[in-house]
Amino acid sequence: MKHVWQIFLFLTVLVSCLTGCGRRQAMEIEEETFPAVSSFEEESQEETEVSRGTLFVDVRGAVAKPGVYELPEKSRVFQAVEAAGGLLPEALERLVNQAAELTDGQQVYIPFEGEETEGGQAPLQETDDRVNINTAGPEELKTLPGIGEARAADIIAYREAKGGFSSIEEIMQVSGIKDAMFQKIRDKIKV
Repeated sequence: MKHVWQIFLFLTVLVSCLTGCGRRQAMEIEEETFPAVSSFEEESQEETEVSRGTLFVDVRGAVAKPGVYELPEKSRVFQAVEAAGGLLPEALERLVNQAAELTDGQQVYIPFEGEETEGGQAPLQETDDRVNINTAGPEELKTLPGIGEARAADIIAYREAKGGFSSIEEIMQVSGIKDAMFQKIRDKIKV
């Protein structure tokens, strides 16, 4: 009877070892077979993190160091001015809304004294920095939040097949662009 228990115990351990080895081999085979899926998910996640956190703003006019600056999302005009070294003494500060929220790709122009027009306004320097989804190339499309190389190619393929977009809402017909993504890009696109 004692030998029967020893044999039973030995067989139980043997079966456990074989089962564990089989699982380990199956996991190794799965990792070898599908590595691209993991790396794709990591790249996609990194791309989303980069596009979410920062924006680029071109600061011009009466500032110490005009240029393009990288700022955190939700930054205001005064933060862009600070990044550009602050206002020059001849800046016409009263005509600039320094509390305005910035958007990616925006140009901020600080007028100089003497640039006022008759109505007490600075000359209109406003630029429409929205991306035209009917004419933009892949690089310009990739500046939109959540749009990578593959999705930019899908947008271009769709507009070529359909003869262009008739409204910005039509972009939701492109594979992978649903309401949540549309809400992120709607103020950054035009037709």
